[in-house]
Amino acid sequence: MKIYKIIGTFCALLIAHNLFAQSPGGISSHSVWLIGNFRPETADQDLLNFNPVTSLDKSDLKIKLPAIETLQRSTIFTVYEDSTVDQATPIWKMTGDFGDLQLSPGVVSSKVQNSTVTFDEKSLKVSQASKRKAIINTYMCNQGTATGSDNLNYKENSIRFGNPDVDQPNLHSLKSVSEFILYERNLSDMEVSRIETYLALKYGITLESNYINSADEVIWDYETDSRYSHHIAGILRDDKSGLLQKQGAGYNNPEKLEIGINKIEKLNTKNSGQLKDGDYLVWGDNDEGCRLKQNVVADANDFILSDKKWLMRASGKNAEKIATEIKIDTKKFISGSLQKEDFYLVINRSGTGNFKESSCEYINPNNISADKIASFSRIIWDADGSGTDVFSFGYRPGFLARMQQMTDSTKNPNGTLKSFEVYPNPVSVDGNYQLSVELENSTDVLIEIYDLSMKRLDSYKGSGQSSYLFSKHINGPPATYFIRLLTPSFESYRMMVIQ
Repeated sequence: MKIYKIIGTFCALLIAHNLFAQSPGGISSHSVWLIGNFRPETADQDLLNFNPVTSLDKSDLKIKLPAIETLQRSTIFTVYEDSTVDQATPIWKMTGDFGDLQLSPGVVSSKVQNSTVTFDEKSLKVSQASKRKAIINTYMCNQGTATGSDNLNYKENSIRFGNPDVDQPNLHSLKSVSEFILYERNLSDMEVSRIETYLALKYGITLESNYINSADEVIWDYETDSRYSHHIAGILRDDKSGLLQKQGAGYNNPEKLEIGINKIEKLNTKNSGQLKDGDYLVWGDNDEGCRLKQNVVADANDFILSDKKWLMRASGKNAEKIATEIKIDTKKFISGSLQKEDFYLVINRSGTGNFKESSCEYINPNNISADKIASFSRIIWDADGSGTDVFSFGYRPGFLARMQQMTDSTKNPNGTLKSFEVYPNPVSVDGNYQLSVELENSTDVLIEIYDLSMKRLDSYKGSGQSSYLFSKHINGPPATYFIRLLTPSFESYRMMVIQ
């Protein structure tokens, strides 16, 4: 026997159970495929990356298996959560007329074969900041195991998850199992990569290798994107793999970043958003600190951007049409109370990571909850068709407050401005709005539209009237914008919001 590969990263774990007509990674002929919550009597659902898992922190679980001819040439994938480093605690033990095989953290053993093989610990990616970890374990056997008449003690083919010998629930180190897949043959490197990609994106576990879809296409290049290959997650649909992930979060990402289609729900299956087969949004971060400097003395145009950056890679025919919601914990960026008007999602559409203000989009959250979670809605990725965006989050101290002051204390000598209104406000996502201006006397007007970086997006004029009504369209993402009214004798400002 030999260990083929073991890949791990942190996870807050949980599971889901169902057998699909499709095959994991599009690789058919699996003998066993257990998915998610295969403990049917369990009322409460634990989750991993919004998908149900089988909880094992209180008891073990035994499942009868179909007939298995041999494990002489086999490939086995296990996704599980382990909260200790106890090498002796079983993850699972298989027995039957094929022999026996047991997986423990870092070890595969067989009593019949009297063999023990230890995993290379260097291949485990485990953060020391937490005792919990979630692991994709890929085991390949290419030598014989005892079969048939050698194993009269194992009359029933079964697999037991967890340790039946532990009486105290709090001593169980195995917290949950998410998925178990067994092939009675050795898979190729490409087949292994496709299945590991399926598992990694489904459960938010970061691989240290390329992500390969069921069509053998690279959807995340680990070397090319190595700077951002941390806390990798995705939204995607791959029908051949039986994978429809509508929302995702890289496990243990410090900022609790979540991205989902339309509106993020507790369960992936509860998300009503639609994806088309072959569309992928995959993201990862640069593993930098995210804390913003609050002691900076900033004027109205200064912007403080986090060192933490994310790369969003889009592929597929319709990826640029997927409207997403983003949630992120603002406490990781800045302490204390934070006005939603001062916090921004900042997107560099070229994907170069050049965050010059003139080349970025600045988007305010729709809401910051009482527990300081910011929510952004209807965010579209890869709007320029480059295939990538780089994004981050930033802070402009008091910028909107100062602009509001300008709006409230506008220069308007002798009451020459009777009204200056934009409606509807907020503007609907289609960007259509009307602007009305009522003056005491007839005069020329100039209207200018600015985004939050004070980049002028549009301007238009009116001549020789006291009453104006402009029907216009603004081509921009959901955000706050500023309208400047300029006449020969005064200027005035209004804020306009697209939601």
